[in-house]
Amino acid sequence: MMLRGLKFAYLNFDDHKLLSLWNEDIVMSALDSVYPDYEFLLLDEVQNLDGWDLWVAKLYRRRINLVITGSNAKMLSSEMATVLTGRYIEIEILPFGLSETLLYFGIDTKTILLEQEAKARIAYEEYIRYGGYPEALQIRQMTSSYMQTLFTSIITKDVALRHKIRKVNELFNLANYLLCNFCNPFTTLSLCEDLGMSSENTVKKFCDYLHEPYLFYYLPRYNNKLKVMHKAPRKAYVVDNGFVHSAGFNLSDNLRRLLENEVFLELRRRGFDEEKSRFYYRSRNDKDVNFVTRKGFHVEQLIQVL
Repeated sequence: MMLRGLKFAYLNFDDHKLLSLWNEDIVMSALDSVYPDYEFLLLDEVQNLDGWDLWVAKLYRRRINLVITGSNAKMLSSEMATVLTGRYIEIEILPFGLSETLLYFGIDTKTILLEQEAKARIAYEEYIRYGGYPEALQIRQMTSSYMQTLFTSIITKDVALRHKIRKVNELFNLANYLLCNFCNPFTTLSLCEDLGMSSENTVKKFCDYLHEPYLFYYLPRYNNKLKVMHKAPRKAYVVDNGFVHSAGFNLSDNLRRLLENEVFLELRRRGFDEEKSRFYYRSRNDKDVNFVTRKGFHVEQLIQVL
């Protein structure tokens, strides 16, 4: 969409043949032949290419205009920052929010007409249950099957294969456990004990790996002391409610948690980051506040989902 109407070349790194037969010189020659006089180069899922960051840095030094997509948070933060510090703009794209979902169905969110109220209510209820993945909006009757396949694909391709994990069953058990206990606090020690895993360090690594492809997020408990905050239990949230539905959850039994998960994602869309400007809070008498937002060192807002 960004490149619509412009001259651009395109490389898809989800193509196994391209990766297995990779030759930089041949690829660049082929691009010049297929896309003569291109002004931008679009690299799709470039993190699948070993050593991609060094190659991208080389292209940048050649003054090639680049648009890079990837479904891995590590790629867009630590790896990109290393090779292109201060030379790139990061745009994070999440599944549709509620307002985007309503617009998708032709409902003006600013002035919902009387004849649109029933359609808007149905769209809202389906959104809470099925989530906001664009593909799932088109095939609501097949959402559960689609989301199950997507969940398995992300864990297999973007986690297990990328990190060369041998204990894949333990990885899937952890992912399913976090999915079943979304919005609930946990520690790596409690996960280790509940799942019967031998190493707390492995649990921590697996949790980090599951965050990289934007599958799970972890919200810390607010405390003025950084050391105490890092030791406190965190809460797990999932990037889309459709994954929860695909796991067989009953909507009525989990409505509050589904709403809490959506509020978490909406705050993410509005720029509130975990560990910097967004937390949860638990008082000494175990009273829980779902979200604490902060600007700088000052608490801005307390949000409770009812």
